[in-house]
Amino acid sequence: MLYTSHLFLGVLVVLGTSFGLGLLLFRIATVRAGVLPRVLAWMMTIGAPLFSLGALAGPLQVYVLTLGLILYVVGLDWIGTVMWREER
Repeated sequence: MLYTSHLFLGVLVVLGTSFGLGLLLFRIATVRAGVLPRVLAWMMTIGAPLFSLGALAGPLQVYVLTLGLILYVVGLDWIGTVMWREER
């Protein structure tokens, strides 16, 4: 009965909201700093809500979820690639 516990659901909402807010602040900072390509921040900004809200898309659910996940993962991968190749 873990998933029906009010405490569990409350913790899940708080953690999910905190995680989403942190990602949003990261994307805003990425765009404002101009150190990393802005395109990847926009890919993540569009991909995360598409993936999160894709379950509400009805018959297009699979396509919306897939598109959101692809945009978000490619954005994250691009960040890693840029940081990996950066000379120190």
